[in-house]
Amino acid sequence: RDLFGTQMEGKKLTYTVRCDSVHDPFVLCDRNRMNRVLLNLISNAYKFTPEGGSVSVTLRQLSREGKNASYALQVKDTGIGMSPEFAAKVFEAYARERTATVENIQGTGLGTAITKSIVELMGGRIEVESEKGKGSCFTVFVPLEVDEEAAAKNANVEAAARARVGIRDAGMKLLIVDDDIVSLDLERALFEEAGFTVDTVRNGEDAAETIASSEAGEYACVLMDIEMPVKS
Repeated sequence: RDLFGTQMEGKKLTYTVRCDSVHDPFVLCDRNRMNRVLLNLISNAYKFTPEGGSVSVTLRQLSREGKNASYALQVKDTGIGMSPEFAAKVFEAYARERTATVENIQGTGLGTAITKSIVELMGGRIEVESEKGKGSCFTVFVPLEVDEEAAAKNANVEAAARARVGIRDAGMKLLIVDDDIVSLDLERALFEEAGFTVDTVRNGEDAAETIASSEAGEYACVLMDIEMPVKS
């Protein structure tokens, strides 16, 4: 969400990111490869969606059996779409389709082929639904092992935080500084649920500028990672 938010806004695209029915948010996976899948799919949605359109990213948990859970990650856009013939071969390297919308040629390069390979190595599959002129929807289905140790640790931290937050703290404003987007989202959710108002930034320089431009006493507390990019 944060990585693409500014780009989407600059292109006047409606951009939404949400999680639906995710009961097990802590899993074991190759985080870098999973990020690569997301980056490839969202980048293509951005690239092939004209101004005024929309891009949505949705994560859903489908089931859980024992230590394993099944998830669906969907990237949907209202872009130029694909013909049935091109959609059938979109996961082939350097697939091409002629179109009057994007410089006469719509191409996938290696991105979708790499995405498919990563998903399959994770034991999952990827599907696409598309209609020319109406947009595309890519859905990744992947089974992942639930990290029960991390889930238990988070539950303990959350319980402790709730126990320490009294009525007098409700509405207090915090600034959270963290360059790890996943940690940042979890931290924001934790404190907002506890009743705080939360602002976030992702590097030390932005943190310093935010504090400098704020009113005296606006932030009750600043929570910052130990080492930050740009400015420590």
